[in-house]
Amino acid sequence: MIKITKTILTYFSKEWSIENKKRILKTFKIRVSNKKVLLKDNFCQKTIFEKKIKVYDKSNPLYKEFYQIKIGNDKWYYELSALARKYLVDTCNQWKKEDNARAPMNYTHRQIVFLDEQMYRLQEFFINDESYHCFLTKDLKLRDSAIQKFIYDRKPLYSPIILLEKVKIYAINNQLKYFNKNGNLLPSVIRQYLSGQVKLPMTEYEKIKSSTKRTEKEFLNLARTNVEDFDYFLTLTFANKEDKEKYERLNMNSVKHGEYDLKFIYVEDPSDYELCMKKLHVFLTNLNRVCKKEQMDLKYLGVPEYQKNGNMHYHFLISALPEEFLYNVPSWLDYDSIKQTRRYDKGVVSWKYGKSTLEVIEGKERIVNYISKYLTKSLEEIKDTVYLERLNKRRYYYSNNLKKPKIEYFKDNEIDNLFENDLIEPKIVYSNTNLNFYNQSQTILYQLKEFI
Repeated sequence: MIKITKTILTYFSKEWSIENKKRILKTFKIRVSNKKVLLKDNFCQKTIFEKKIKVYDKSNPLYKEFYQIKIGNDKWYYELSALARKYLVDTCNQWKKEDNARAPMNYTHRQIVFLDEQMYRLQEFFINDESYHCFLTKDLKLRDSAIQKFIYDRKPLYSPIILLEKVKIYAINNQLKYFNKNGNLLPSVIRQYLSGQVKLPMTEYEKIKSSTKRTEKEFLNLARTNVEDFDYFLTLTFANKEDKEKYERLNMNSVKHGEYDLKFIYVEDPSDYELCMKKLHVFLTNLNRVCKKEQMDLKYLGVPEYQKNGNMHYHFLISALPEEFLYNVPSWLDYDSIKQTRRYDKGVVSWKYGKSTLEVIEGKERIVNYISKYLTKSLEEIKDTVYLERLNKRRYYYSNNLKKPKIEYFKDNEIDNLFENDLIEPKIVYSNTNLNFYNQSQTILYQLKEFI
């Protein structure tokens, strides 16, 4: 019978835990110098790192096997394949050797030169930045703690002004003894926070903001991968029951002039999240069903927009719809207040809960960037309101038939040959260089062919 050895139990618990998962998956990290995100055949996003970074080798079958183990499974070891068990045993034996090794690490001449250069750069940085003087000795040399934290442990450098101001506010609000007699932060406190030894708790807004930035990148990649399949920019709003009498009067007048008879199903509260989500789900389900009857492949990608009062509406990129699904928006709802002219928009018949506008997309890359900004716009609108928690819920919606962007990593300079088979020189859409103390990266978005 297979038994879990003592060596494995030194590093892993009998019941598969989050700690087990993190520990073993870390061993599948590989160093890469280039990253490519292939967005269908329209765009290719290329990132080149000055120094190699570590990423998970998700293509490794053993990575997938360990990743799929359910948390809480107490029979995980016995369910592993023979190859996975061997990998686990070898890894634990290697860790044991490293733990028992007492000899100091021997650096090569090249590594020593590199570390000396990093320490010199770090020292110059601290001298020029008064906030980091706590990591320097009286003769302006690096303290041992600074060398350990920033050189060997590779702790990130924070923005000192913003961070220390937050520390002061945090200390005052929580009545912490972080100040000297003059009301300044103690050097030991500054050192702890700037080195990352002690981390300032993130506010709910900061957590959501960081997460929203990642979501925006995911949304952009998905939109660019499928952008050629989108023909319209669709906006869906809700008709408040409070406006029922006014809207019905205006609609009656427009019907007399031969315009479309727009009859809304009014909602009690346009800020009711669950109600609005239910209405959207019904609309997309019905629209998808009728498109299938017409043998059309409906594709969509959209985001909600939140206002300070909590009211919701939606913005979508959507594929072509049959003319019989559309209507001409009546003049009383079809006015551009900025241009002071009528817009002559189309609406979608099956959206019964308020106004819908369907605009033909002309600049596809522009509209993709435009709609993605609603994610951060909503965050700023509701950041000081009771509605902030909504951004912890689903942030964008898409049809299951959208193509997913393909992400590849390259260890060396393989990415240099990325466009060698292209007959047309790729067009650079944007180029961004990210500079930091230890590394720099350049991200370039190429347009591989013009839109039709």
